[in-house]
Amino acid sequence: MNDNIIDHLPDSNKFLDERTTSRIVFLRKLYALLAVQYVVATLALRFITFDDASSIATEGKTETVYAWIKDQNVVGIVFGVLLILIAIVVYFKRSWFRKTPVNVLTYIVFTLLLAYTLVFLSDSKRILALFVVSVLVLCISLLFYALTTRLDLTFLGGTIYIIGSALFSYLAFLIVTDVAFFNLILLGLGIVVIGFYLIYDTKFLLVGQSSGSQTEDSFVGSIVIYLDVVFIGFRLIESFGKLFKRNRF
Repeated sequence: MNDNIIDHLPDSNKFLDERTTSRIVFLRKLYALLAVQYVVATLALRFITFDDASSIATEGKTETVYAWIKDQNVVGIVFGVLLILIAIVVYFKRSWFRKTPVNVLTYIVFTLLLAYTLVFLSDSKRILALFVVSVLVLCISLLFYALTTRLDLTFLGGTIYIIGSALFSYLAFLIVTDVAFFNLILLGLGIVVIGFYLIYDTKFLLVGQSSGSQTEDSFVGSIVIYLDVVFIGFRLIESFGKLFKRNRF
């Protein structure tokens, strides 16, 4: 839909176009915030897990920051639980976190906890680190898609950016790493699945499609999106259950 067509739309359709514009603005903010989360996580993984020169002195001996974090099991578990609790509380009590500066502060705490947890869970083969970088590329691709379109994000249009980001990550890791070919294939497939989930969740669940639906706060959306994937799984199980029950009777 180009500008000339939009200018000649009836008033009712113009309202819908304004609603579409509002959704796109929200999605731009959301994908930018998700990208920032994974920029922080990528930097943490890069300078902690990949940089053996970073070290601290503990009990008269020097060890790498990564080794120290991996040894702090209690801290890692506590931070992981706090991360999950924040996601749960924000998911069910969204109205508490929609005002500034509460939403910003919650987002910052969540981002830092996410980065620490990913570093704590990272493996020696650094597959998780490659996954985080791939998600970052995906978020940047979807952000670019949201910045360049005047229409609602669609699965058809998003497919180009999703598959493109997966192929880019696959080729880059194939060249610069020695990760097994099968693992790179699984990584690419995982990015494709996450990409379609992001479009579905952000467009249909966080924003909604009706003209009367309210746009969620972008900071809140960047947190609850992690818990949505769990409830989508429950919804799919429920749908399959209804389908089998219908066929049975």
